[in-house]
Amino acid sequence: SVSGLGRIALAYATAMTSAGHDITLLCQRSSAPGMRRAIVPGFPGVRSVDKLLFRVSEPVRSLAARGDIRHAFGIGSRADIVSAQSCHRSGVEFQKNLPSERIRRRNFGLYDMLSLQDEHRLMTSPRTRLVLAVSDLVRSQLIRWYGLPEEKIIVLPNGIDTARYATPLDRDAARERYRMPKGSFILGFLGNEFDRKGVQTIIEALPLLRDLPLRVCIAGADDPTP
Repeated sequence: SVSGLGRIALAYATAMTSAGHDITLLCQRSSAPGMRRAIVPGFPGVRSVDKLLFRVSEPVRSLAARGDIRHAFGIGSRADIVSAQSCHRSGVEFQKNLPSERIRRRNFGLYDMLSLQDEHRLMTSPRTRLVLAVSDLVRSQLIRWYGLPEEKIIVLPNGIDTARYATPLDRDAARERYRMPKGSFILGFLGNEFDRKGVQTIIEALPLLRDLPLRVCIAGADDPTP
């Protein structure tokens, strides 16, 4: 999968399979070798249509998979365990306080509407036994917006492949590569969906920090032109 959440779900399924568990990965697109998959129809050109097709097809495909435990990553009709990388409701409410030109309305708001409905169903379903929140912030947001009992949410941060980053970073070489002056303080932003995740806020804050030798390095998949 190309999305951040998709990569997390794939890594989880791969690790569980390696541990000897029988896993079926329910997805629209995946190139995972050796993984048993149930492919759901998708339409990658338009995210809202993509999500709508998943919603329509997922219940039938999930029943056909006949799993003992259903683990959802923020999408689906019902689950035993839900992984929450964010609280979409909190993000949408925050955006309401921003000027309309600040946020690109994805598919005229249909994508956000579908995401909110999915999140509400998963968080309020009596079947959901456990929610895995990626941070204390997400945990507090889920408690606030959905009234989840504290004991139902466990904070489980994303893991790091330590073998991939075993070689120490050559900071001087990295600064030279990205034209960062020696002695500068580097603020790194790593993420997709620049408008929703605050790149514009970072840019607007820079003039307020003129006295700091600050440089910003942005990495992610989105249109950098705006």
